[in-house]
Amino acid sequence: MDKYLSIIRVGVKEFRAYPNRILFSIFNRLLLILILTSVWSHFVKGDFLLFLRYFVLSQFIVNVYTLSTDIRRGYVNLVIRGWNPFLLKPIRFSLGIFMENLGYEMIDTLIAVVTAVLLLYLTGFTFGIHILLLPIVLLLMWFYDMMSGYLIGGLSYYTYRIWGFNRVWNMLSNLLGGGLVPLWVFPKASRILLEKLPFPFRYYYMTQFLLTGEMSYLIIGGCWMLVWGVVFGLIGYLLHTFGWKRFESQGG
Repeated sequence: MDKYLSIIRVGVKEFRAYPNRILFSIFNRLLLILILTSVWSHFVKGDFLLFLRYFVLSQFIVNVYTLSTDIRRGYVNLVIRGWNPFLLKPIRFSLGIFMENLGYEMIDTLIAVVTAVLLLYLTGFTFGIHILLLPIVLLLMWFYDMMSGYLIGGLSYYTYRIWGFNRVWNMLSNLLGGGLVPLWVFPKASRILLEKLPFPFRYYYMTQFLLTGEMSYLIIGGCWMLVWGVVFGLIGYLLHTFGWKRFESQGG
């Protein structure tokens, strides 16, 4: 266990090695929030503050710099740097990547939460008791992100270009899941169709729960994230299992 705790500390040190990243991260999110709020409040009839609060929550909490991105980055490094440095380590590969990025994400997530709370306070947002459930929201999202990253990472056994899959996945998640466009903007028929996909339950449902405090968003969104996370995990397990056999059959 100590070796994994030391990996978490390495992740924390990696984050602290780039202090300017914090400022750039906050500035980029603020700029995106301003653009999205201005665009949608102009073209869609609605309250400017409602859009502003939605995107503050979406960009600073729901759309935190997720574990899945770095888990996939770990697999990309595996392809670029080769298998041997990873396989010789006395740790489980996937768990090692998870622990390293858990340490990296803890500080970023804390900064995102504090920034969101400050911005919401300045807009006059009333914090309900449901905000205390934020850790549960983050755990559900991290599980979903970890499993989707595990699935995409499994493609590294079959192709050198998993970066493209990662970009497409993130684009679809933001566009169809409520990260860049609130689902209430879409026609009702489109919303029903989008809810057949895995994307809205992470972005839109979790943002709406934090915004409105309605437990139905947390229950429905959380249950479906668990379901989709299990599906991603099973597919990822199969990709890794058959991929490892393929790797061994070629002299690995």
